[in-house]
Amino acid sequence: MDPQEELQQLLARQQTLRQDLKARKKELQDAQRRQRNNLQKQIRRAQARLSAAERKRRTRCLIVLGSVLEQQHSHTELIALLDQALDRDQDRALFDLPPKGTAGDGRSAEAAVPLEGWRPTRLPDGSWGSLYAGTAPQALPPGLLGLTISVRARNGKSWNATITEVLERTPDRVLVRSRRTSDESRSHPR
Repeated sequence: MDPQEELQQLLARQQTLRQDLKARKKELQDAQRRQRNNLQKQIRRAQARLSAAERKRRTRCLIVLGSVLEQQHSHTELIALLDQALDRDQDRALFDLPPKGTAGDGRSAEAAVPLEGWRPTRLPDGSWGSLYAGTAPQALPPGLLGLTISVRARNGKSWNATITEVLERTPDRVLVRSRRTSDESRSHPR
């Protein structure tokens, strides 16, 4: 074989080897990328499991803490503590507390006007409370605790009361424990 042909063959073989090497290098890089992506997915899943377990643990701690506080304090004491401690309106709404407003007693300015549409009702424990008899219970503010309401009996007598506990709140019905704030009953024509 002629040296020129031999050189051509060697150069062609070198070119083929280079192409094979490039292809293998790309395959290795792809395999490494897949392994790295799989490893990152596994790490993210493990982190998500740890986060979920930590959230569950913290939630359980808060439930136990709440249970202990309920055993050591009355409902009224707990609400008073929450009323003092919570500043964000969305946190206060979780416990049916009125939003913090400009009034000095922690109630919003609109809370000074009694909410209309309440009737006296017998509560499940035999005491008296108030039932919202208005047309749209869902239109009531989210934080009812501590708000003043106007309660009107069927005989036309009415009085103001303060909501001390929200017993039931559904889209159709709102039932509260309330404390009369005005001693004098006043009559209103029907």
